[in-house]
Amino acid sequence: MTSQGEARTGLWARGRGIIRKSVLDPLVFSRHPPWFDATGVSLGLVVGFGVPIGGHVLSLGLLRVAFRFNFILALAVSSVVNPFNIIPFYYGYYWLGSLVLGRPVAMNFEVFQNIMNPVLDKAYFWETHAAFIQLGWEILVRWVAAAVILAVVFGTVGYVTTFRIQKKRCMRKAQVLGIQYDKYLEELEEHARTDKT
Repeated sequence: MTSQGEARTGLWARGRGIIRKSVLDPLVFSRHPPWFDATGVSLGLVVGFGVPIGGHVLSLGLLRVAFRFNFILALAVSSVVNPFNIIPFYYGYYWLGSLVLGRPVAMNFEVFQNIMNPVLDKAYFWETHAAFIQLGWEILVRWVAAAVILAVVFGTVGYVTTFRIQKKRCMRKAQVLGIQYDKYLEELEEHARTDKT
């Protein structure tokens, strides 16, 4: 039997492995132009912060029809809000929305957690969203206000940061290959046009 400390260490190591495999590796080994990956990260963060849990995959699928971006990367990043952290995040949304709208924070964390339980108990997309809508106008208005702010801020920061990182990575790669950056970028653009991810 393992101690609690060993269990936490194992969970932490597994979480780091998942982040490395699903987010960092696709960026480091990307064969896409910087904008393609940056758009994926940006839209993943917009959906992760701006769409209620349960609607991330559907939202990204609909966005994929209109935009070209790294879908796998967007899907990984959209899990920034997930079943393990939804209650603290959404309570933060409630608090931020209250602050922005100038309304008092009427619920403490424990009450909010009890109100959120029916949303978390649902297994299917439509059930989850129906339960989310039933939370009530006061919570939903605050949630939407906070979600819009967080989606815009993190989506913008995600795009700019990822674009800069990926541009530097591509410049180094072009230098290693002994070709000009513009030529390397053309190759990446061609790959992005034919890529189905």
